[in-house]
Amino acid sequence: AKAVSLQGWVLQLAAGPVAAETEPIPVLAGDRAQTLAERLAEAGAGLLRSALAPLLAGRPALRGQDSAEATFCRTIRKEAGRVDWAAASATEIERRVRAYSPWPGCYSFLGERRLGLERVEAAEVSGAETRGAAPPPGTILEGGLVPGGAGFLRLLEVKPAGKGAMPFSAFLNGTPGAIGARLTPWPETNGD
Repeated sequence: AKAVSLQGWVLQLAAGPVAAETEPIPVLAGDRAQTLAERLAEAGAGLLRSALAPLLAGRPALRGQDSAEATFCRTIRKEAGRVDWAAASATEIERRVRAYSPWPGCYSFLGERRLGLERVEAAEVSGAETRGAAPPPGTILEGGLVPGGAGFLRLLEVKPAGKGAMPFSAFLNGTPGAIGARLTPWPETNGD
């Protein structure tokens, strides 16, 4: 959880003096980038309404920041949404799907077909659900279960290339042979 702050403008990142800030705002289990951004914007608007008059009336008490605690984020590129099932745990993939919604979105390939991952959840799975030995990462199992590098993910909603988002069960209805097929980070060509 982090707070929304009003700070003075300086050339260094996260170094300006803080004039006011909200209480910490938690990231909720169902949050996506867009829902969290909306909550942070509302908190920022409320903070601005409450702090603006005192700030304009005089010199506010400013609190310095420790620039050693500043964090940096690299530029997010479209390729960041590509899911490598063997390299990431189910929990990591679930968090990426939430963080990269709506852009760049997370996706894999089923053969040559791109499949967007719209809604997923990490799932507790018994041996009976996987029918014995753990299948290779990315294998689509009954109930929309897909093993990651560690753990299982349940596909709830997907977006096939050129179509709208749909429940995974609807995708299965229109995609014979999907159960047992593998999702991959790159399109698989048939050699033609």
